[in-house]
Amino acid sequence: MYYVGGGAVIGNGYGLSNWNDEIPNFIYQENKAYPIPKKYKKENHTPKVVVKRIATSGAIAVKTYYEPGFDPTKAPFPTPSKALMEELKREAHKNNLILVAHGNSIEAHKFLGNAQVDIIAHGLWNWGNYSSDSTNRIPEAIKKTLDIEIENNVGYMPTLQVIKGLRTLTNSEFLNDSELQHVLPKQLIDYYKANVDAMYTNIFGDAPKTIIVKNFNRLSNQGKINLKYMYDHDGIILFGTDTPSSPTYGNPPGYNGYLEMLEMKSAGIPLHQILASATIENAKAFKLEKLYGTVEIGKKANLLILNKNPLQDITAYNDISQVVIHGKIINRSTLSAKEIEE
Repeated sequence: MYYVGGGAVIGNGYGLSNWNDEIPNFIYQENKAYPIPKKYKKENHTPKVVVKRIATSGAIAVKTYYEPGFDPTKAPFPTPSKALMEELKREAHKNNLILVAHGNSIEAHKFLGNAQVDIIAHGLWNWGNYSSDSTNRIPEAIKKTLDIEIENNVGYMPTLQVIKGLRTLTNSEFLNDSELQHVLPKQLIDYYKANVDAMYTNIFGDAPKTIIVKNFNRLSNQGKINLKYMYDHDGIILFGTDTPSSPTYGNPPGYNGYLEMLEMKSAGIPLHQILASATIENAKAFKLEKLYGTVEIGKKANLLILNKNPLQDITAYNDISQVVIHGKIINRSTLSAKEIEE
């Protein structure tokens, strides 16, 4: 079983991909730098109307974005005002929806933590002008930002593998991972191997790989430091992968969840917390704990039967005997990728 969320993007903002819809889901917010086409009526794009439309679609969550963009040479994307975010949260909760917000910078996390959104989808990778020292000590400004999220019970979804997946574009050795044959058709793996340079250029342009590796190692380290701080101070740690995060072969569907778990462990998160984040904590965060999250009579029988104890060995998550979906047992081997028929 899967559940969906509806996008409530700021007009012309990051994440808007459905301009061609008759009534695309975006929130109308005046912006001289990014004028909204006149054909769209304001009354169809208020937080109240957009959230109601999302709720009617059967979604369980509303997702918005605080993302000015990644290219400093271009004008920043519009981001939500405090008043708009308050109204969006009010309408989401009125319709019994979870408010999830994209954000990965200190500016975004400050804003979203103070706005008391339900979940921030992405860790605080981008520290702006702040940096850690050789002891990996967190700057006070970063601590204060995380403390606000902890105090306001904001769910923190680190998605560490997003950064590692992008960094993988600097080294195609990942495509020789033997596990990929079970995840991706051989033809797709061959395509990736033949186009590694083009995929790198598509994301990073002509930036030297050494610079990209250095910068992404820094972002990865910052993400892990923050995650450990959240754990050490009783923050709400949720599990997520953001698959696919971008046009990269480094975030393969399914397998990416296991890779995320490996990243969480390398950040110092104990195995019991990783298990909880991927099960009951996520279920609680999305108000699904009556159906999912624990093995109990009356709950949905969606299970992974493992050959090893995940509380003792992180590799247990990649040592699966059987998959159970709504009580139906499926042998894992039958789920392996197959070659595409010509």
